[in-house]
Amino acid sequence: MKILFFYCGEGLGHATRAIAAANALKADHDITLASYGYTRDFGINAGLDVKEVPSEIQLVGRSGQFDLSKSILTTISNSSKQPHGILKFNSLINKTKPDLVLSDSFFLPATLSKNKGIPTWMILNQTNIERFFYTNSKAFIRMAGPFIKRLNHSTLNQMDKLLIPDFSPPFTVCEESVSLTPELYEKTQYLGPLVRNLGRELKTKPKKKTVYSMIGGFGYRKQLLDKIVEASRELPDYHFDLVAGPNAKLGTHGKNVKTYTSLTNPLPLINESSLVIGGGGHSTAMEALALGKPVLAAPDAFHCEQECNADGLERIGAGRRIDYKTSTHTLKLLIEELSTSKEYKKRVTMLKHLAEKNDGRAELVRLVREFEKEQ
Repeated sequence: MKILFFYCGEGLGHATRAIAAANALKADHDITLASYGYTRDFGINAGLDVKEVPSEIQLVGRSGQFDLSKSILTTISNSSKQPHGILKFNSLINKTKPDLVLSDSFFLPATLSKNKGIPTWMILNQTNIERFFYTNSKAFIRMAGPFIKRLNHSTLNQMDKLLIPDFSPPFTVCEESVSLTPELYEKTQYLGPLVRNLGRELKTKPKKKTVYSMIGGFGYRKQLLDKIVEASRELPDYHFDLVAGPNAKLGTHGKNVKTYTSLTNPLPLINESSLVIGGGGHSTAMEALALGKPVLAAPDAFHCEQECNADGLERIGAGRRIDYKTSTHTLKLLIEELSTSKEYKKRVTMLKHLAEKNDGRAELVRLVREFEKEQ
């Protein structure tokens, strides 16, 4: 069966889910992937053939904050390319002739596919994107909220399935970001974590007092990275793996710190760790929890989806929400708490076992197999 998989290029989390899905499906199906920008490159570096397509939105941040106004203006400034983009999407759809289209949070090609009568499934961890508008401080952006809500729900209502790559309730990390009408509820299914590897597939083994951090050393994030380095000096019996980016300038650190520019697949190191420090990305949380690791999550300020993920981790007892202004001493105490607490260990171990029982890859394969039989 031919499957065309579009994935959004705004954030690596969409790419990691696409990689997990493609590797699970490619043995039995002819699968074509499509994306743009650095997330397309990420898929290619993972060994997949990813076609290039235009973006539909562009998210912009500034000083540790998600800047919705600038994101809207940047997207509008690129809208002149949209007619050409629609032609390019249509060309790829017509050339591929898919039996099924999967889309990870990529709305325009999903709508075009559905309008061509092609069965289309949407993978996403947020259905209420209008929250970005309702919570904004600028009146003209808040006024756009109702229109965005209608447009968003109209698109989602067209989809044949909505697939949430998360634990089912009551352990859903993205629960606050998923608002379902009765119509959407009927077509929604929780896949389970859609991650590239589970612990049993990795050669590395968990180690005590080992911290994996993916806080970059650039812009607003550097202040938190500096505090992690300071905390490492106060925790000499801990080992720290820091993925800090290509131009990070770290302060003096001891032999208990190892730095990396970037990692295509960090899961072996995450599996070794006893704690993960990351942003508020949903896929980061899923990969950590599927390997049984608690998370210290530092969402971008005013990025409501990331903030909801961080709050979700706290709600299910699998992590704590921190801030880029969290003090070094507080950070040190939280590292010690989350990496040694029996309560956290018990909860994340349960979630790891749940992820192994409800493997999002296996569930997606099962759903596609059922769909194929019905055709």
